[in-house]
Amino acid sequence: MTIFTNTFCSLTTMINYLGLTIGFVLFHKLCFVAEVANSVGIFKTITTSTKPIWNDTHMDKLKKDLLLNYDRFVRPENHNNVTEIMISLTVLRLETDEARSVVIVDGWINLAWSDSKLKWNEEDYGRLAAIRIADHEVWQPDIYLYNSVSDGEQLSEVGGKNVLVYPNGQVLWVPTIKLTAICDFNLRYWPFDKQHCPLKFTSWTLNSKQLKYKNYTDLTVKSSFGAWNIEGNSELINAEYPCCTDSYDKVVFHLNITRKMTPYCAIVLF
Repeated sequence: MTIFTNTFCSLTTMINYLGLTIGFVLFHKLCFVAEVANSVGIFKTITTSTKPIWNDTHMDKLKKDLLLNYDRFVRPENHNNVTEIMISLTVLRLETDEARSVVIVDGWINLAWSDSKLKWNEEDYGRLAAIRIADHEVWQPDIYLYNSVSDGEQLSEVGGKNVLVYPNGQVLWVPTIKLTAICDFNLRYWPFDKQHCPLKFTSWTLNSKQLKYKNYTDLTVKSSFGAWNIEGNSELINAEYPCCTDSYDKVVFHLNITRKMTPYCAIVLF
């Protein structure tokens, strides 16, 4: 039994030795083959790069430079300076719901202001005279329809329309709108009635020391409106509210609508 055990152990040791020897020989041969292959260029080094395959345009570079570290939630003026807003309204379509005392207006609103953080030298960017940027990427005034049927329709929430930015920092934003405003209808003289439906726009948080309407124009009417003839004008009001110590500028677009009597004349006369 002892002789058998010793013989088995000797064989095991020899096999292990032969295995290690063969392993070393194979390893050295593989290294030699790899060196030869590398010397003749069989193996190529593959490198990855994050650099895009296209070259940045002047517009790419300008947008990166303008929006780097730009905070769209901060008004682009020092706290003791005022931001001046130009505003105008174009009405394309008007509906009324007398039962709910509601007027619905479709159209667009023009807003323009200056943003000192969005200025550039045209010569540095291939004489680029304007750039289009998504509206949610830049600061916008928090202007609301004050007499909205809902809690308040903020213009920035209409979204989806680019702003135009010019080298002097001027920003132009013309979003389409669908406004639903409260209007007190007086139907005493129906169908010969005239109604007054104001649209009141004001900032929710920026008082008159921080935001002023530099220029406001009479509203523009682009088409007739079924049962109504419409005229309008605008007015700037400096308003005070019980909640606050500061006053707030408010632009009111007055919609003066007159019912077209023709469809009702036959009924009334009969």
